[in-house]
Amino acid sequence: MIEVTDLSKVYTMGTTQVHALREVSLSIRAGEYVAIVGASGSGKSTLMNIIGLLDFPTAGSYRIRGTEAAHLSKRDQADLRNREIGFVFQRFNLLARASAQRQVELPLFYANVPASKARAAATESLQRVGLGDRTHHRPDELSGGQQQRVAIARALVNKPGLILADEPTGALDSRTGQEILALFDELNQQGITLVVVTHDHGVAAHAHRTITLSDGQIIEDKANGRSKGKAMAALPLNGAAHGSRHENGHSENGHSENGHSENGQAHDVASAYLSDSVEQTANGAAQVSGAAQVNTTVEVGHEVS
Repeated sequence: MIEVTDLSKVYTMGTTQVHALREVSLSIRAGEYVAIVGASGSGKSTLMNIIGLLDFPTAGSYRIRGTEAAHLSKRDQADLRNREIGFVFQRFNLLARASAQRQVELPLFYANVPASKARAAATESLQRVGLGDRTHHRPDELSGGQQQRVAIARALVNKPGLILADEPTGALDSRTGQEILALFDELNQQGITLVVVTHDHGVAAHAHRTITLSDGQIIEDKANGRSKGKAMAALPLNGAAHGSRHENGHSENGHSENGHSENGQAHDVASAYLSDSVEQTANGAAQVSGAAQVNTTVEVGHEVS
């Protein structure tokens, strides 16, 4: 499904060049569950952004389902992303005043799906993640775990073959995080390809395979000895040991795992993704965005991680 060959990414910051990725090569088959791990600055988020068609490599090749990403226009990349890839972010990225139903309908609205079909598909997707009785609730009426389930339902609604999750349990307490990981296990057993970016080895242990990055290079690519359908005992999340994460989606210090504010790269990438379908206005309403605003947000204030 995914073929990455000699992929490199260099960011120019003034007179300094930052090598986020250095000739990375890997392949991910359809139906795999892969964790990408590494410390801050290892390049794991940059790799996810490129796989998600949210950023471009400086050199090398990236093919998704046999299609060379570099040969696609920005519009075609946006269409491919909306059709084939679902995103789950650490901070949920839900619209403050929209119901769960509306949140999940947004990708379908961008795909020009008729309203009646969009409503039915959104309801089905929410039921799939166990929120069939929360369709009309706004984010402030949901727990952190429920908000993340809404985000997962939104990622699933277009029935993508690939889900990319960036620190999906990072804003949750240990118990709620395990519930989200159990849901990921179920989705993978249903045939969805999962790629989870994390610094937490407890999260990575749920995957069938772990790819470790350091200084923009793959230093290890190993099987976790776990087959599809095999039950796994819950492992403690690092956040629980430190008592720093809470179910309401906030940490004690309001910072992400790499020590930067949540307004850094993860927020920028989420904004780039969401701006394909909506623009948030000052009063929290949403309007359709006619153009795909991709990559400009990613480049500004970029933090390599």
